[in-house]
Amino acid sequence: MELNLLERIDCPLRIIGKILIDSQYRAFWKYHREFSKILKYNQDFLFRYKHSILDEIIEFQNDAYDCYINMVKTFENSPFKDDYFSRFCLPNYIAHVLFPISFSLYPALLTAYLPHCYSSLRLTVEALGIMYLAEDIPDNWYERKLRRFRRMIRGRATSEVISKVDPTLGSLFSKFSDWLHAVNYLKRVTEYFFKSHELPPRSLGSPMPYKEADLEELDQLENDINAVRRLVPQILRKWYYKIGLQP
Repeated sequence: MELNLLERIDCPLRIIGKILIDSQYRAFWKYHREFSKILKYNQDFLFRYKHSILDEIIEFQNDAYDCYINMVKTFENSPFKDDYFSRFCLPNYIAHVLFPISFSLYPALLTAYLPHCYSSLRLTVEALGIMYLAEDIPDNWYERKLRRFRRMIRGRATSEVISKVDPTLGSLFSKFSDWLHAVNYLKRVTEYFFKSHELPPRSLGSPMPYKEADLEELDQLENDINAVRRLVPQILRKWYYKIGLQP
């Protein structure tokens, strides 16, 4: 019995030792070391020059968590307490869109991969508007509501559709879409190069170290995160009142 236990302990240790010294893994460990150095450098850079954007992301995470807890408390004493996830779209938005996206921004920021941040923010506002409007479809299953609503708005501009919930939703969606558009994206890369005589971090893959020339774009990203963070709870409260609940 004791021998078997030692064998079970020894085998994984030998495998780990082989991975550490085997030449075929050296490239991986070298990349891992460089990757870690850049993450540490970017974190120190942000702490020194742009601590406020880290604070904004943490607040976004806290707000997403609060939205989730508030949703559970709001529904637990409601007539929908047993089926609100299957019946409504917006509880699924909070759990499967808002919550994970809010926690994805921090690692994306550390790798200097701002396109992920903007695509995530665009998804946040798009899904909020679409799922809010889909709640008006008379059905007790949220997936059918979404499918039927998608058929209803086929061919229409997303920004126009979600502006019916709140004009700010539509304008934010358009703004983030413009940021991600290929022509605008390449134009910013060119302008960045002529201004700083260097390529932006995201143009060479991820991760790459930040430079002081990135601070202007980080300022804008911070403002955009703040705009989304403040808008989401307002629209969720509006929906709770709409279905007769007190958030």
